[in-house]
Amino acid sequence: DGRFVAIWAMNVTHAAYDLMVAPEAELNDGCFDIIVLRDNVSRAQVLAVFLALEKGTHLDMPCVEYYKASEMIWEPLCEEGIFDVDGELSGVGPATLPNLPKQHRGKVLPFAYEKVHMKVQRAAQRMLVP
Repeated sequence: DGRFVAIWAMNVTHAAYDLMVAPEAELNDGCFDIIVLRDNVSRAQVLAVFLALEKGTHLDMPCVEYYKASEMIWEPLCEEGIFDVDGELSGVGPATLPNLPKQHRGKVLPFAYEKVHMKVQRAAQRMLVP
């Protein structure tokens, strides 16, 4: 619960060759590795987290929360925000859409910015969007 700056739900260790977001992730364990950065962090802490992502040492930082879960329900508490899947812009809240650059507005999928149910099954990721 609560507001956050970033949340990653991963089932692999790396998001890029130099971005070890979930160093403890295992592809076949049937779990998401969930990393949360709350909104009560300073800009300096956010920068430190992003620099630590290269070696995966961010999990040792007090401002980073780490969870393992086979299922999660993600429910926005406001109409603002951006939702992306695997780095691709997938949806935005109604209040955020007018603020997107013009080149991105036509690429956004219809998205009610409502509850999202994510579940891992047999090392496969499924996302159900109402």
